[in-house]
Amino acid sequence: MSDEQMAGMPENSQPGTDALVAALGSDSEMYRSRALALLSASYCEDDRVYPAVVSGWEEHGYDEAFPDFPMVSHFPIPSGQVAGCIDLAARSAASGPLKSKRVRCAGKLLEQLVLHPVAMLKEHADAIEKAAESAKIFFRVHPERLRTRIEMSGQTLESLTQQLDSAVAELTETPEADAAWLQGRFALEALRGHHPDAIDMAAAIRLSQPLSAPNPSFWLALESLAMQPESGLEEHIAAHLHHPEEKVFTTAVEALVRAGTAEAAARLIHAISGAPSNNRTWIIRGLQRIRAVGLAEELRKLRAESNDQKIWMMLLVAELNQLESASAIHVAGDLSRLLVYSDEITVASMFLAHQICESEELATALKAYLLRTRSRLKQDIAETKNDARRQARKQRQKLAGDAVKRYRRN
Repeated sequence: MSDEQMAGMPENSQPGTDALVAALGSDSEMYRSRALALLSASYCEDDRVYPAVVSGWEEHGYDEAFPDFPMVSHFPIPSGQVAGCIDLAARSAASGPLKSKRVRCAGKLLEQLVLHPVAMLKEHADAIEKAAESAKIFFRVHPERLRTRIEMSGQTLESLTQQLDSAVAELTETPEADAAWLQGRFALEALRGHHPDAIDMAAAIRLSQPLSAPNPSFWLALESLAMQPESGLEEHIAAHLHHPEEKVFTTAVEALVRAGTAEAAARLIHAISGAPSNNRTWIIRGLQRIRAVGLAEELRKLRAESNDQKIWMMLLVAELNQLESASAIHVAGDLSRLLVYSDEITVASMFLAHQICESEELATALKAYLLRTRSRLKQDIAETKNDARRQARKQRQKLAGDAVKRYRRN
């Protein structure tokens, strides 16, 4: 995609969010789980997600409502729901044994809450601390760190700058100093939140040479952008997508997904060309998570040009995750030619065909795909002499069989 095309793409309005929020209330466990996974992976901040999930717990129970909930990477909690969230987490944590699903969901709730901006947590610090001390499941919640963040949010520019510089100096000498990392992270968060003109984030993530020596300023800035997005920096973040060090390019992917803009998506698309194999895989994983207007068509173009089956299938999942009705007819045609079973493609196709656009063409192609791949796997199992490969194919055959059952149920 050219720079002119990127400039012309509109900002990301998270297409499909309304449908995903609606799917959180679906009668199908699979669709509820799929919707929550996509909302979480794309860092959706929609205020409707939290009450929809709570309603799901009340209606279906913690075990059945959202089976993967404790594993979500992001869960938005509206500012007006903080007190209720703390109360729910505390009550749920006291409801049963540590390993029970409801208790584990309680741990995730409070764990996610304290990651939110300090401004919405200030007046609830005491309640959060009391809840965190009430049950072992809250072992990942650190009230003292929240107190430090709150304290720093009220400090002067000079004080915060000194603390950031001090942390960077210590980390340059002792990169493993955990306390210094936290000090630098919290000072940078406060600077960006309350004194945004005092720090040039674009300059902070610019590398003039390889990371052959500790560079805490760079790491603090890049990781900060992966947790606290800032518009207008997509080009500077994307400059690291081809970096040879995995931690650098994976954090850059995360920062672009967190940004969630059309330009972030376009930068990921642009970076696929010429990317080393591992970088390319992570870039496409990022494209599977970000949702942006016009992205489905760009992914379709890339797929048409790809000769790598693994990349082609990953791009197909990325397009399906855009939740665009226009994709249904194209995906139906692609499924008719696909011989390899993929559970991810199956679930994504079912979601699009039945929950988003009710496409008869895609539903028909999906059914034929499931039957065809089951038959192909059965034949491969009979012909394969290697035990490990035979077991792998049997596992895929079971997944395909389960998918057929899910298809008939849903």
